[in-house]
Amino acid sequence: MIIFEKNILNTNGFYNPLKEMLEKCVSENFMNGKHLQMWTFVNELENVISSIKNAADWNKEVINFATYR
Repeated sequence: MIIFEKNILNTNGFYNPLKEMLEKCVSENFMNGKHLQMWTFVNELENVISSIKNAADWNKEVINFATYR
C-alpha cells in the first residue's frame, strides 16, 4: 500500500489556519514534526500539478510513526 502526500490548494491563504494548527500540534508535542511532511500547501493553482508530481510516496511503514505508543 502506498500513501500519498496530501496537496492543499491554499487560495488567498484560506488554509493558513489549518497550517498554523498543524504547526502548533508539533510545537505542543501533540504530533511528530515528521507528520508535517504529509501535507504540502500550494498557494497558486498553476503549481498544483507540479506539486502532485513531486509529492513523496509513503509506504505502509509510515503507520509506525503515526500511531500512539
